[in-house]
Amino acid sequence: MIQWNRIARPQIDLYDTQIILEEAQKKHISYFDVFVPEHGNEDYMALFDGTVKIQVAKEKSPYEELENGRVYHKGIHIGISLLGQWPELYQQFPHIVRYIHPLRIPSEKTYTLSSCSGSHEHEFGLVYITEGHPFVVAEALVHEMAHLKLFALGLGITESKGFILNLPENLYESPVIRHMPRPMTAVFHAQYTFTHILHLDNILLEGEHSERNLSILLNLLTYTLIRIERGLEILREHVVLDEKGKAFFEGYYNWADEVVARSNALLKLHKYPKPTLNPVEYTYS
Repeated sequence: MIQWNRIARPQIDLYDTQIILEEAQKKHISYFDVFVPEHGNEDYMALFDGTVKIQVAKEKSPYEELENGRVYHKGIHIGISLLGQWPELYQQFPHIVRYIHPLRIPSEKTYTLSSCSGSHEHEFGLVYITEGHPFVVAEALVHEMAHLKLFALGLGITESKGFILNLPENLYESPVIRHMPRPMTAVFHAQYTFTHILHLDNILLEGEHSERNLSILLNLLTYTLIRIERGLEILREHVVLDEKGKAFFEGYYNWADEVVARSNALLKLHKYPKPTLNPVEYTYS
């Protein structure tokens, strides 16, 4: 019997990873693979003992506003190394992510704090990450990896094969994408991925001593924290779950509550102000 209450949070024994990959196999989800012409130039950097590649996986960026980036970008490589401060996630990463496709924001500088990233349900194992400051690169990596985990479990952006029973046409406030209401599956995708980000921010902040880096991390953490807190309110009020969903969410809520409490304690320790994220009221036409 699957212990669904152990799947939401990365586990040191890789139990959650094993179940996620087994569920992907049941759904005939296979890893994305990069096609290399017979006489092509395969430019990549291998990581995690060769399991993961930083590689331009497609000739053209899949996002109009972004350009293909560089395989050898310092911010991306340092960002990946930061994941090592979270051992459970670091050992899970190469089982979920196989390709990191670098992108760049044309108008931004090398170490920008701006970030765009992506992953797609039909491209398991592939994440798109923009060049930038190592902190936002690390956040984007855990963010997109979390999306891939949900995809493997059958939890899509607009519909779900189990877990969440809310109908796709029923829309709810999203604490992350604030300008429009979204299906509950999309609300949870954002919530789950941001919980990974917040957990990572806690770890990075606790190990940081540079005043400049502390300021950056406190700003990043606060932005995410207030959205996670609002998201937990929305989920607890509105999400409808099947039996395995109830067990999965039991584990998720326990983890998220722990992460939020840890973040608030760090803000208090550093005497850093926390703004209020007010609920959004939508006008439906």
